Amino acid sequence: MNEGRVKRGGKGVTTPHLSGKEADSGLGEDPALTPTNSLERALLVLDLVGRKPAGLTNAEISRRLHIATSSCSYILYRLEKDQILVRDRRTGRYRIGVKVLSLANGALGNLRIRHIAEPAMHRLAEATNLSACLTILEQGRVVLVEKVTTSESLMSDFEIGTQLPLHATSLGKVLCAHLPEQQVNELIEREGMPKLSRNTIVSRSRLAEELETVRLRGYAVSDEEQTPRVRAVAAPIYAYDGTVVAAISAAGATNQPVWSDPQRVVELVKNAARDISRCVRF
Repeated sequence: MNEGRVKRGGKGVTTPHLSGKEADSGLGEDPALTPTNSLERALLVLDLVGRKPAGLTNAEISRRLHIATSSCSYILYRLEKDQILVRDRRTGRYRIGVKVLSLANGALGNLRIRHIAEPAMHRLAEATNLSACLTILEQGRVVLVEKVTTSESLMSDFEIGTQLPLHATSLGKVLCAHLPEQQVNELIEREGMPKLSRNTIVSRSRLAEELETVRLRGYAVSDEEQTPRVRAVAAPIYAYDGTVVAAISAAGATNQPVWSDPQRVVELVKNAARDISRCVRF
């Protein structure tokens, strides 16, 4: 592979967010979830918009959060003025702004695991010509914290900070496989198991079987489960005490030549995970 074909991931953002039901139906009946002041309302607005890449209009936000349209307009005005949100003049939809992107990337830059993993990720990307991705579990959410792509990668649209589905990605399955069963159930209850492709696992019992398989063999596979024609293999990264602190994967189009020998990809990913784990322990 020619030098310069491998590059680090770009900017992105993820925010804490409401569950699927809360985001679509409002805040529910629990009074503790009802915003009581402008700060709480602004945080909920930011939270909701951060979950919607296509953006949301004032009316959609006020309806979903049960906030008066006039109050919502003022909050959106202030957030836009401070570049926390940006408004599409054509559609009226609000999206995450540059200030949040800057803050998010600053926070991610402080994660030691990113710098430790980078050499192994570059080696993995070069050996497979696939994208190497690194995730952590942050407040029960699978967050992409680093990626290394190649000229043939299909993962360039996944920005640093993107939240990945727990049930439909190899990275999510690896991280979930090493959690207590009760915690996994709570995460699935909160996040849901939406069908993203024809191969997506949407049954809790089937997912439980899959996670057991992941624990036994030491890696996970996502075969067109999140995105059609995209396959990925992931393995866990361990801290000194044996806890799983992150996961690394190799992902790319199913027609890439390296998949003619999938076991080689598995071994390369597991080797990368072991290399990073050794560095994390010291």
